[in-house]
Amino acid sequence: VFYIKKAEALSIYFAARGYAFRVNEKKGNVDTAIHLFKRAIQQTPELMPPDAYYRLAFIGFTLGESHKDILENGRSWYPNHPTIEMAQGVAAYLNIDPLIRKQGESQIDHAHSNTSSPELLRADTAVAFQNLAGFYHQQKRYIDAIPLYYKALQFKSDYPTALFNLGNAL
Repeated sequence: VFYIKKAEALSIYFAARGYAFRVNEKKGNVDTAIHLFKRAIQQTPELMPPDAYYRLAFIGFTLGESHKDILENGRSWYPNHPTIEMAQGVAAYLNIDPLIRKQGESQIDHAHSNTSSPELLRADTAVAFQNLAGFYHQQKRYIDAIPLYYKALQFKSDYPTALFNLGNAL
């Protein structure tokens, strides 16, 4: 039974990844991906690879959700994983308190100074900020979205989605 639960959790994780890659195809894919990532992580957190945690966060940002508790759980399993740490830092931008945002910025800086894949982390950071900016943009909170688009472009200056959405927000 133990091995069946492990296999089931991994199957759920891979299904979540499938929905995550198709979030733009159908409205329900975002909710389904979030639900499946959460379910897989809750079922066997020790088996989930780091990307289960940060993919959940990146998708959650599109809805204005931080998934703070799950990211903290991910950090307990992967304490030195820069992408999970970076996602926690970006999640701080859901808070309007400048002190919390400053702490988030410090987490992002720390993650970038401790990565062995700087270009990949820069691209992931751009996606995270773009997704969060997109949430604010959908809410017509342009004053919140615009600085986050600029943050995305700070990490990947040729990011077409962020450039396009920034132009629309301005």
